[in-house]
This record gives sequence, structure tokens and C-alpha cells, in this order.
Amino acid sequence: MSLSPRSAMKTGSTLTYKAACYERHLSTYMEQMEYEYRWATSKVTRMIGDINRMRGQVYDLTAEYLNMRERAKTMEVERKLLLAEDRARRTNDTEEVKYLDNLIDHLNEIGSKIQLKPCIVTQDTILISSKQNTSENV
Repeated sequence: MSLSPRSAMKTGSTLTYKAACYERHLSTYMEQMEYEYRWATSKVTRMIGDINRMRGQVYDLTAEYLNMRERAKTMEVERKLLLAEDRARRTNDTEEVKYLDNLIDHLNEIGSKIQLKPCIVTQDTILISSKQNTSENV
């Protein structure tokens, strides 16, 4: 049974009046705390959503990087084979030209298969990728 400060004043008791004032103040304070708690909870929820979205972007970028690195390796091998084939043509080595043509065709087959295969990125993939990069740079 709570009294408003006005009702408590009518009873004539100072103690009842002060208790009613404190109760109203406490009630207002509790409402404010509940509002701030709901606001903070929604803010944290939004931040978690942002973090998850960024994590997804990191995975996408990592997958794209790994695919690009694989394509660059394939293109580098193909470039070296084409240079070797050109050298063999200039020296009129027909067997070497046939051998290199077959290698290039085989490489193109492998390259088309790599591009069709989806790249699934996990946290382990990112760690392995970063370890490979550091070992390649050394």
C-alpha cells in the first residue's frame, strides 16, 4: 500500500510523508535504470550484429584473397610455360612444343576446376593463410 506524497501529507505524519517521497523517488530511479538497461541491451545487441557482419566480411575477403592467390600462382606457371614454349618454337624443338602444349592444356583444365570449386573459409583457414604468408615473407 503506497501513498502518494500528497495523500501522506493529509495523514499528518512527517515520517509517512518522507517515506512516500522516497518511494516515489526510488520508483522514478528504478524506471530510469530499467530504461537505461533496455537501451544498453539493445546497443550491445546491435554491436554484436555489427561484429558478426564484419566477421562475415573478413571470411569473404579471405576466401577472395585465397582464390586470387591461387589464380596468380596458376597464371605464373602458365606464363613460365608459355615462355618455355616460345623458346622451344624458336629453336624448332617440336617434341618440346607438343609437351608444353599438353602441359598448358592440363593447367587450363585445373584452373577451370579451381574457379568452379567454392572456397569455404573458416577460422583455421585464416590462421593457416597467415602462417603461410609469414613463412613466404621470410
